[in-house]
Amino acid sequence: MNKLKELFTGTKQNELTEKAFIQSITVSVMGMLLCLVALCSTTWAWFSEDVSSSSNTIKTGSCTVAVSVTNEETEIAPNADTTATYTFEAGKSYQINLTSTGSAKSSYCKLAINEKEFYTEQISTSAPNNTISFTLTFDASTEVEIITLWGTYHTPNDARDFYGGKSYTNLVENAG
Repeated sequence: MNKLKELFTGTKQNELTEKAFIQSITVSVMGMLLCLVALCSTTWAWFSEDVSSSSNTIKTGSCTVAVSVTNEETEIAPNADTTATYTFEAGKSYQINLTSTGSAKSSYCKLAINEKEFYTEQISTSAPNNTISFTLTFDASTEVEIITLWGTYHTPNDARDFYGGKSYTNLVENAG
């Protein structure tokens, strides 16, 4: 015990009595034990916390857009290697019909044409506004990829927007 006391006291001037030394060591050990108990309790509480509520169910919205591409009453299928890319022949007009269904409020579509992006107006998921139609015509054979996106298009009235009931010809050449 004297060796341990000498380790903590240093010089003989600052010698502690044995009773005072034991009290200070006891207080330190008790403090460390209290901190260890608090740390273990907090860790156990953190990892054992479980909150459940049967009345508050969170569901994500769902949205599906059916794409119909027709040329003179003939349905055009997407290219064989993809479900979203269509090849439009030169000089022919194609009617695009986009119908949105699901629990999300609305959706829109992005059309990728010759490395440029165009966007449709918002398509509501509730009838009678759940379908928009427009016509595309190109002077050269062109591939068009139609990608469904749900939510709200953030830049309405942009020069790259498609609106229902309109016809667009060679829009890639005119796009900025």
